Amino acid sequence: MAVIRDRVAVAVRQTWIDPLRISSDTPTAIDQIFTEIISELSENGSVSGCPLNNMAIEVSRHDDEMQQALGAIFEAWEEALAARFQEDIRLKRVAGIQPDSLATLIIAAYSGAMAMAKANQHTRPLVNCQAEIAALLASKYV
Repeated sequence: MAVIRDRVAVAVRQTWIDPLRISSDTPTAIDQIFTEIISELSENGSVSGCPLNNMAIEVSRHDDEMQQALGAIFEAWEEALAARFQEDIRLKRVAGIQPDSLATLIIAAYSGAMAMAKANQHTRPLVNCQAEIAALLASKYV
């Protein structure tokens, strides 16, 4: 639980939630987050995966407390994305989106791309995911 609380939750907050909250442009923030992650993985020369995904896959089925803690991290991440999309709708920056569903899609796409990158030890899935998310958001934002 300490690893989940002190490392995994902090990593998600620092990597995704905080940048989303301070950015004035949601699509740019998401694109920049991908760019920074891809750059860091390229510099490291290896892909160890997303700490949240790694923990969720390995331990969430075996321990209810850990499952709840990991689920709460995903929920906070989803809420942060959805809140940005809702704010963009309110400000008439975007139309024709479902904030909660789009947040789920982005997290699921990122998580899957990270798993693929880990399996292949290559950032290509993340690069492809970044490009498709950017294209999707560009088609929705004014």
